[in-house]
Amino acid sequence: MAELGYDRLTMEAVAARAHSSKTTIYRRWPGKAELVVDALNGLKGAMRCLIRDRFDTTSKRSPRTPGARTAVRRATDDGFITALAHDAELRRVFGERFIEPHTATLKAVFLRAMGRGEVNPERDLEQLASLYPALMIRHLLTTGEIPGRTLPNR
Repeated sequence: MAELGYDRLTMEAVAARAHSSKTTIYRRWPGKAELVVDALNGLKGAMRCLIRDRFDTTSKRSPRTPGARTAVRRATDDGFITALAHDAELRRVFGERFIEPHTATLKAVFLRAMGRGEVNPERDLEQLASLYPALMIRHLLTTGEIPGRTLPNR
């Protein structure tokens, strides 16, 4: 996908690159959308780590800054974001396999923060979980810097 972009990516090209058959590829992924979102989910660990380490003060792990930058760069450079705008199947799969699990993780982080008194318990968790990633990505794209722990307080 990094070479061709999402729209020009084919399962045939993936099979050839993997030195495999299309049948083998289709056994694991029913279509291109599932394959690409699962590949992006491989990078999601870096984004999840970034969120947890920047906001969840119970975390003991260090942030994986380069992985987060790579995830955002790949999503924007390869036409994936553009494809989301016009490909309903990709949007559906991305929502189910990436957005929904990510939102659940964020809600858990915010719930723990509420328990520690760091977030007002009257805040709408759904809204926080949907807005926070957008703020982080905007900060990264506009400044080139990984958001720090102070971002939520700005």
